[in-house]
Amino acid sequence: MAVVTISRETCSFGDELAKQLALRLGWPLITREDALERWLYSVAAEPQQRLLQESAKVYLHASKQGDTFAELIALGLTQEAQKGSLVVLGMGAQVIFRDWPEAVHIRVVASWDARRRQAMKAFGLSEQEAERMLRTSDRKHRRYVWEVFGRDWTEPDLYHLVINSDGMSVEHGSFLLEHFIDLHKVDPQPLARGDANGSSIKGRPKEFAHPSEAEFAALLDRYSLRWDYEPTTFPMEWDAEGNVTMAFSPDFYLPEFDTYIELTIMKQAYASIKKKKIRRLKELYPHVNIRMVYKRDFHALVERFGLAKGIKGGDRS
Repeated sequence: MAVVTISRETCSFGDELAKQLALRLGWPLITREDALERWLYSVAAEPQQRLLQESAKVYLHASKQGDTFAELIALGLTQEAQKGSLVVLGMGAQVIFRDWPEAVHIRVVASWDARRRQAMKAFGLSEQEAERMLRTSDRKHRRYVWEVFGRDWTEPDLYHLVINSDGMSVEHGSFLLEHFIDLHKVDPQPLARGDANGSSIKGRPKEFAHPSEAEFAALLDRYSLRWDYEPTTFPMEWDAEGNVTMAFSPDFYLPEFDTYIELTIMKQAYASIKKKKIRRLKELYPHVNIRMVYKRDFHALVERFGLAKGIKGGDRS
């Protein structure tokens, strides 16, 4: 069965495109409101029912029947997809159906000016109020996909097609999307994986060289900070024939800060070796930002980064 997932920036006409596309295709449209009513509210405690509208992290909490709310959404959507074709708006469906060959993943964007004008018109807001609303809404969407799946919703490898709705009517946009979906039906192919380690509802499966690295990763996740584990290896020494004889792979990379982190809880002698490697790396690659962090500095480091980004209690601006 075919599935179309639509991710959208707020006030980019993504909601309207999803509704119009579903009508053109004659397929049901499932939104988060539908999922809440059909699968979540009945198994959520009263405080959780309110939080499901406000907090991304609550979707990782267990429901009354034991499954997390994110797992229940994924189960509900896949069961519906097995019954027949459908259009899904939001909810990280681009990750849930990532490996389905028949799935088409679409992202709808628009310029900041166009979105601001639409927010002012649709909700009767001032310019300042509209900008604040857009930032808050985008942050919530992004945080949900990050908290639940460990993916950045802007990553292009999550989508077959990104469409800019500027200067485009909803009718025109839905026509283009319908045509694109028809082409995909002829030769359905899943997206190539850009994440070598995969993604899951319960977080990114990683194998760490030391327990301290897992602890640091968990701390970064707590503060909703993006990270990659040993993503880059820097050659440090070469032999006479140009073969690399020594290389250095820093433990973590924080893309939002363009900074590499090397952890150490070892004896002073080993820490000194790491310091020498970092000095050498800075000599060879002066554009690279890198910092060595001791375990006692974990929380201080994350707090400093958090404050730099306006983060408090896991909120990402």
